[in-house]
Amino acid sequence: MHIRLKILRTILGISFLCYASAHTYYYFVDGFLLLKTKVHMGQDPRWEIHTSQEDKQLIDKILSQKFTYLDKGRHTYAFASEDGHYILKLFKQNQIWSFDFLNHVYCPPFWQAKRDRIIFKRHRKKEHRYTSFKIAYDHLKEKSGLIFVHLNQSSNINKKVTIYNKLHQASTIDMDSMVFILQKKAETFGSYLDKLIKDPNNTAEIKRAMDSFYRLLEYRLCRGIADKDLGPKIFSNYGVCDSQPMIIDVGGQYLDPALITCRDLWQPEINAISKPLLVLLQEKNPELHLYCLQCIENLLGNKPEALD
Repeated sequence: MHIRLKILRTILGISFLCYASAHTYYYFVDGFLLLKTKVHMGQDPRWEIHTSQEDKQLIDKILSQKFTYLDKGRHTYAFASEDGHYILKLFKQNQIWSFDFLNHVYCPPFWQAKRDRIIFKRHRKKEHRYTSFKIAYDHLKEKSGLIFVHLNQSSNINKKVTIYNKLHQASTIDMDSMVFILQKKAETFGSYLDKLIKDPNNTAEIKRAMDSFYRLLEYRLCRGIADKDLGPKIFSNYGVCDSQPMIIDVGGQYLDPALITCRDLWQPEINAISKPLLVLLQEKNPELHLYCLQCIENLLGNKPEALD
């Protein structure tokens, strides 16, 4: 009995150490595991991306570099290129794995409806996500700094890229078999604004930045493209590259043709995006707060009621 108890304690101790080690590693790599970016890729004409010869040369040049882990977002893990000018984003495929294999596994009748809902939601999430990135590439390529979006299995990239995780452990990935995005590197709008607002002499520059930011929103909405990711994410989803505003996170774009003809429909989105900015400016600089309100009023054609 004593020996059995000792064996049990040893097994439990080893199990705990394995569990703790795995979670510690997961924490230090910021949740990034290469397995989570893997998926069986097919050929779907809806996700086909057409690139110019000039773009192909740039893509080849960028993918000849090594990439180091930078950060993660809702949909992707971001890696910075060696030259510091570009971002490689790998999709969090574990969020949209289809689980189609469940259709071939026996399931009690009372679980079938739940299984079907799980599979349906996974497929729908993939559709929404891929559609969003395709919309961004087709309609907002320049405004989002997108260079390439790869959603289908291919054989013409012919590049194996070395990436380093947060612990600087290297992995080599075949880009023809990965869902990924190449994008210009930008400074987040929050970081850019925080840096400028500390110096009262930067008021004119901040006003120019806000003018450019609201022109970017107008450009997007005029083309009937809405964004599901609103609120405080203005500081991380938008950025500045070469002194121009840019959409960093394009994972929430969807088409709403009604926005093209009815500017009144813009108000809920503009107000939701602007609210955290107004709160910040009201605290830091009342003059800029009033200027931001004026930018919104000019864009909408009326005073933003929700922000009074």
